[in-house]
Amino acid sequence: MARIRNKKMVYSFVGLGRVFESNKIIYQMVKFLIANMYRRFFLNIDCCILFEHKKDQQKIIELLDIPKNKTEVIDGAGINIDYFCYSTPPDNPKVKVFFASRMLWSKGLRTLIDASRILKLQGIEFEILVAGILVDNDRDAISITQIEEWHNSGDINWLGKRSDIKELIESVDIVALPSVYSEGIPRILLEAGAIGRPVISFDTGGCGSLILDGYNGFLVPKGNVNLFSQKLGILISDPLERTKMGRMPESE
Repeated sequence: MARIRNKKMVYSFVGLGRVFESNKIIYQMVKFLIANMYRRFFLNIDCCILFEHKKDQQKIIELLDIPKNKTEVIDGAGINIDYFCYSTPPDNPKVKVFFASRMLWSKGLRTLIDASRILKLQGIEFEILVAGILVDNDRDAISITQIEEWHNSGDINWLGKRSDIKELIESVDIVALPSVYSEGIPRILLEAGAIGRPVISFDTGGCGSLILDGYNGFLVPKGNVNLFSQKLGILISDPLERTKMGRMPESE
């Protein structure tokens, strides 16, 4: 309809997903086909292409060889800061780390568990709370059997699918998302920052648009589990640092 009326069309990428990130042959083949389709389409119409962060913008510009002036970065869709507002950190007897996501291996729950095992060997005790949505018919899905095994062994406290994410964030000390997935702007990190909880994440997708390393949390090179555990250990062991980082977004 927009083309018929000679209007500029607007398209939006809300993260690129595994097709553009994976090195597996099947995904590389699909990426090749999709890239060619997008290239022909976008070059032949008057349009504006929106991205949630600069990494996705640069990747698509290079992959499709499209002019930068056809693109814009909007830094995510945002959240309601009247609802997700600062909350004083709780006085938990044991530090609580919150992970919320679809239950996919690429979202990083296994990394968080591996990091926790490293820290617990050093005598650093804390609790991992996990809320999420189970995924069906996906090779990347974590099975409920695996999740229950982690829960029963004490690696995590599995909460299942929850609608009270705001209240859960308010009840914890740290929010973690060690995802290797090509994220857009992760909503859970936006919400954590607004509520005043420090965050820790891998530097992937739009996570780097939200986290200034050492300022409102820690941003760790993707896949570096040892460094992730070190940075997480700092947040767990230093309540003053947690409070300071949690207040940084509020002071902006």
